[in-house]
Amino acid sequence: MTANDLPIVAFFKHLFDPFIIWSTLILTTRIYGEDFTSYYLVLVIITFFISTYIYERIVIYRNWRKGRLLAYMRDTILGWLIIVTILVFLGYATKFHDQFSDKVLLTWFVVTPIILIVSHIAVRSIIAHWYNKGNLRPTIVIGANETSLEFIKHIAELPFLLINY
Repeated sequence: MTANDLPIVAFFKHLFDPFIIWSTLILTTRIYGEDFTSYYLVLVIITFFISTYIYERIVIYRNWRKGRLLAYMRDTILGWLIIVTILVFLGYATKFHDQFSDKVLLTWFVVTPIILIVSHIAVRSIIAHWYNKGNLRPTIVIGANETSLEFIKHIAELPFLLINY
């Protein structure tokens, strides 16, 4: 977690997004009646590490935090395409691509970014509802210098902190 991460962003990066990615794969295998073999488990583990690394490098959460929804969606899809490319390359390089159902993987590749985007929008709307409802944490800023004013301005730009100053 970087120093600039909001708690909600850290939650998405380290827990929620990986959960969505691997649970989507598990759900997809169940829908198609495939057994969730150890190969799928290895795929989940590899995907967890690759996705964490790629999404950290692309910095998709910065656009999400600043409210640039289309840029966030673009970055999420671009990051997922990079992850899929790496997974397909690894599958063919290790010759394990035959261990997986093509329809399961194709469905997983298509559905996962959609679920990631929808889940983030849902959480964002829940937080906006809390903000509009007035569920804010009170904050006191002591001092009237340039740093204090910049801090107040920064808080005002990020309503999803749920802080009232």
